[in-house]
Amino acid sequence: MTVTKVDLQGAKFTKSLFGYRPAEVDSVLSEAAEALGLTAEENRRLTEKIRDMEKAADSLEARESALRQTLAATQKIVEDLKENAREQARLIVEDAKVKAAQVIREAHESVAGVQRDVMDLKHRRIEFEMSLRALLESHLRYLDAGEQDRGLAELGHPLSLGAGDGPAEADGPREAAEPGEADWPDGPDGRD
Repeated sequence: MTVTKVDLQGAKFTKSLFGYRPAEVDSVLSEAAEALGLTAEENRRLTEKIRDMEKAADSLEARESALRQTLAATQKIVEDLKENAREQARLIVEDAKVKAAQVIREAHESVAGVQRDVMDLKHRRIEFEMSLRALLESHLRYLDAGEQDRGLAELGHPLSLGAGDGPAEADGPREAAEPGEADWPDGPDGRD
């Protein structure tokens, strides 16, 4: 049974012949009641303070738990971002390698095409030079033949094409060339 301040203040004792003095007992009971009241009030105040501190501790634990969860979530996000960045970097490098390989391949193809064009131009130049040489040689032969014929004609040689009594006259007079035309043996370009 718990004794309160009110219990002590209202306590009544039976009196006996050699018992305690009622005034002293009442004084002690009054002091005890006052002390018990103060103790009860302190106990209530401390209990309330403990309750408040427990609430604060619970709140702090909840905040700490939330912070831990936030920290864990943040670390997960950071790891995911790092992984995504690594993956994107890998893809960028891979794409750059593919594009570089394509550029190199296209450059090689372009170089090969230019080399083919150069070889084709060299062959065409050689063919042109050979054709020009043949044409020039043909003209030189014609010019040489004309020189020889004029030389024979000046000497009055019977084999001269220009002599009046030579074989050329036997076939009939030669036709005059059109203005700008030359009398080519195989055509103007040395071909038939």
